[in-house]
Amino acid sequence: MGTTLTIRIDEKTKQRLECLAAAMARSKSYLVSTAINEFIEANEWQIREIKKAVTKADQPDGGAFPIFCKNAISGEGKE
Repeated sequence: MGTTLTIRIDEKTKQRLECLAAAMARSKSYLVSTAINEFIEANEWQIREIKKAVTKADQPDGGAFPIFCKNAISGEGKE
């Protein structure tokens, strides 16, 4: 069994939710809970992938970093 959460929504949204719940033969609570879970999962995934990408981008990968270091030491590329 879940816990109770109280939210405020405008009347039009409430009516739309009630119509959708009736059409799907589901409770308003079920639809809202499902929507919240999907929202959280999508955003957690996005944040997790962004953090992974930032971590990877912050690690020297042997790509351009050694070239920049070599040019800085040798003075190449300076005019």
